[in-house]
Amino acid sequence: MRRIYSAGLAIFALASLGAGARYAGATTYPNSSAFDAATTGLSTQTFAGVAANLGVGPAGAAGQNNPLDNTTNSAMLPGLEIDATTNSGGDIAVIGPNFNAASLTNYAVFSNYGAGLDFIFSPGVTAASLDVLTEWYSADVDITVLDPSDVSLGSFTVSGAPKTGSGEFWGITVSGDTIGSIDITAPSAPFPGVDQVQFGSAGSVVPEPSSLWLLGSGLLGVLGAARRKLKI
Repeated sequence: MRRIYSAGLAIFALASLGAGARYAGATTYPNSSAFDAATTGLSTQTFAGVAANLGVGPAGAAGQNNPLDNTTNSAMLPGLEIDATTNSGGDIAVIGPNFNAASLTNYAVFSNYGAGLDFIFSPGVTAASLDVLTEWYSADVDITVLDPSDVSLGSFTVSGAPKTGSGEFWGITVSGDTIGSIDITAPSAPFPGVDQVQFGSAGSVVPEPSSLWLLGSGLLGVLGAARRKLKI
């Protein structure tokens, strides 16, 4: 009798762990519609105002020293800082849509010296998205998400980020943690960048139906074991 009841508890424990593994932690979104359905009230940073403050027109470009935030450019939203991973001066390039015949849809920021960009959130957020671009030619972009203590929350890759248009959408929500920063690099392309950043609170994360099924199975196991115990 004790062994049967213990088995029921074990099933419940496994189901609980399975449910947690499915909806806790990080969830990524390959398209904006799914991300928008999971989040509300996020701040959206675009770069037309940033460019205007630097005197950058549709075919122009300008270098920006680290950091790019609302203390160095009033068009930047509070709570977001962008740094290039080099620090030689003018490390962030703010580019107009037609700069060098790039045919971008929007103003964008790029790493200016072939390194990466860090997007730092203060305070930490639970949801963020990037519209990822590369300059000169399409290439894969590697993304690392860190908590406020610089502990990794996951590493991801955007395959074939474009050099034209409005970028490749990539979004993430986290549960049980907050995002301190997102770092992007493009190992095979010199200039990764973005033309939009969204960030804020994702709210509650709803368990997937399969997770609820696992949890329900665990509860049924416990109830069945208890019923058999009473009959014996």
